Amino acid sequence: AQHTFYLWKRDPEKGMLVLDGLSNRAAGPLRLPDLGAAEFILALSGAILGQTRDAETSSRLLAIGRKTLRQVLLLGDPGSRGTAIRRWQRVVASFVREQVVDFILSFTMRMLSGWSSHAWASLDTMGHFLKLSIDQKELLRTLIPLLMPDTPGVNNRVLDMLIVEEWGDAISQIVVEFSLLSHSVNDLPGTLPVVEQLIAKALQTHPPRFWVYGPAWAPVWACLARGPKQEHPDPTIEYLAIKVASAIQEDPNDWLEAARKARPVPIPSDSRASSLGLLAWSSYILRGHVDSPELRKYLDRAKAAKDVDYLISYVCNEVTVMIESGFHQAAFEALLPIADYEDQRVREALIERLVRIRQYEPEKIEDWFLEHELPQEITQRVLAYPPSEGLNDLLTYQLLWILYDLFLWGPKFLQAELQWLLFKALELPNIREWLKLIIKELFNLIAGEPVLKVPADAPSRQLSKV
Repeated sequence: AQHTFYLWKRDPEKGMLVLDGLSNRAAGPLRLPDLGAAEFILALSGAILGQTRDAETSSRLLAIGRKTLRQVLLLGDPGSRGTAIRRWQRVVASFVREQVVDFILSFTMRMLSGWSSHAWASLDTMGHFLKLSIDQKELLRTLIPLLMPDTPGVNNRVLDMLIVEEWGDAISQIVVEFSLLSHSVNDLPGTLPVVEQLIAKALQTHPPRFWVYGPAWAPVWACLARGPKQEHPDPTIEYLAIKVASAIQEDPNDWLEAARKARPVPIPSDSRASSLGLLAWSSYILRGHVDSPELRKYLDRAKAAKDVDYLISYVCNEVTVMIESGFHQAAFEALLPIADYEDQRVREALIERLVRIRQYEPEKIEDWFLEHELPQEITQRVLAYPPSEGLNDLLTYQLLWILYDLFLWGPKFLQAELQWLLFKALELPNIREWLKLIIKELFNLIAGEPVLKVPADAPSRQLSKV
C-alpha cells in the first residue's frame, strides 16, 4: 500500500489506475471476497483521501470504493437490487457480510492500537467516552448539535463547555473543540471570543489546566482549512498561542505531571513540549513561515539544558503532526532550530522526519537544504535514506482532513451522520460495538443502500426510501 501511495503521489493517474485494477480483484473464486485485497484498497483509499482535497479525486475514490464494497458484500450492480434470490443465498450473503465487517473491525482496532505517542486518540481514550455518567451524557447530548456550523448559540454555552473540558474525557473534549472549529470556519471573528473565554479560565490556575491548549487549536485548524498564507489572518491566533505556550512552558514538568493526574485516561501526545506546535502553526498562518521567536526561545532553552527528551518530544509529536497534516514546508522550517544540535538521538529523529518530508516534496527539499545551509551530514543522509513510513504513518492525522471535510463542514447529511454516531456511542456498552456500528453505517452509505443491519433511526436506513 505504501509503494502504491508513493506512486500516486508521483503520478496520480497511474496510482488511481492501480487502485481501480485492484478493486476488480476484491472478489475471488466463487465470488467470495478477497479480504486481503479489500484491506489494501481500504488502507490505500484512506491514505489518498487524507492527502487530497481535490473533488475529482474524491469522486473517483468513492466510485472505486463503492464498486469494491458491493463486490465484497456480495451485491450486484446498484440497478439490480430487486432481483430475487433464494433463502440459502441470503443466509450465505448475510454470513459473509458479517465476516467482512468483523475483518474490517479487526483492521481498524489494529490500526488504532498501532498509533504512536503523537496520536491524540487511542482505544483507551475512546473507550472512556462510553463510560460517562448519566448526567455527563445528558449534558453532552445538548452540546453535540453544536458540531453543525450553522447551529446557533455557541457563545451561550461557555459554562457548559468548561464543565465538559474539566472531565478530561478525550472524545467529550473533541465535541467541544470540534464545535469551536466548525463555527470558526464559518465565523472566526464571532467564535474567537468564546475561545478566549475558555483559555482565560484555563489560565487562572498554576499550572494552567490540562486542557488549556485544546481550544487554541480551533482557530488554527480553521485557518488551515481555508489555506495558509491568508491575506488578512487575525493576529489574535498567534497571541493566544503565545499565551498558552508561555503558561505551559513556565514549568512544563509541573504542567505535565498535573495533566497526567487530572485526566482519567492519559493522552498519549501530552508532553513537556506540548503547545510548541501552536507557536509553529500560528506563525506559519500569519507570515507564511515558521519564524516564531517564542518557539526558538524554548528550543534554545532545551538545547542549553541538554534536555534531549524534550527535543525528541517536539520532533516526534509536534512536528510529526505537521507532516501528517500535509504542511511539509512548515514542518521543515519547524525543524530548523534544532538542526545544529548534535545529540545522536535528536539527530536520528530529525533525519527520519526529513526523510518523510522528502517523500512528499522530492523536488523542493534540495532547494530548501541549499537555502538554509543544513549540516552536510544531515542532507546526505536524508537524500540517501529509503522511505521510512509505515501504513499507520499514512493513516493518523491524515484522517482528520477526511473527518473535517466530509463530516464537520461537509454535506448536511454527513454532518447529521456524525451527530447520530456520537449520540449512539452514549447508548452502547463498549468501544468495539461503537466501531462496529460506525463501519456498518459507513459501508451502507458507500454501498448506496442499507445492506447491513443498523438501528431503525440510522441515517443510512433512509437510503432505501430514495
